[in-house]
Amino acid sequence: RPLLMKYIDIKASLIDAYERGRMIAVMPFVTKVLEGALHSRVFKPPNPWTMAILGLLREIYLDEDLKLNLKFEVEMIFKALQMPIDEVKPAKLVRGRVRAMQNNPDFAAPKPQVEAPSFGPVGLSPSISAA
Repeated sequence: RPLLMKYIDIKASLIDAYERGRMIAVMPFVTKVLEGALHSRVFKPPNPWTMAILGLLREIYLDEDLKLNLKFEVEMIFKALQMPIDEVKPAKLVRGRVRAMQNNPDFAAPKPQVEAPSFGPVGLSPSISAA
């Protein structure tokens, strides 16, 4: 049986999970729901509903900081649906959204900017040159 949008809005759930750092729980659920589209005459791609969700998944997939296990989930659903990931146009739904940055299990921690130590001018130290 199809999962109706009046019961659960998958795109809204993904967007909310993106903002709150809950994709680690929501993404596997979404991919399991989409696996059912493979055997459906109605929901298999190029169904607009399915393609909209796949576009959102592709947009999230393109985020550089996304953890590898979530990227793997996205790759697996595209493979299961027998669609190359490059053929789906990324949605523009999460681009401007603010996401939780502290203790977010969905994204790799930002790398701290380390400045190179400065050694000063090259040359002999004053104690060596005075001798």
